[in-house]
Amino acid sequence: MGSSHGVVKDYAMSILFQYRRDIYFLYYRCQGGRDLARKFFMVVVS
Repeated sequence: MGSSHGVVKDYAMSILFQYRRDIYFLYYRCQGGRDLARKFFMVVVS
């Protein structure tokens, strides 16, 4: 279980790096995206 979470984390980080411009745009564009990003980061970081 722990190893699979590591894979998901690496995958998420690669997505963040690839699409960081789009993510930042969406993040600053709408409050809903901000809440979604916060939940996403909580899952990734934890």
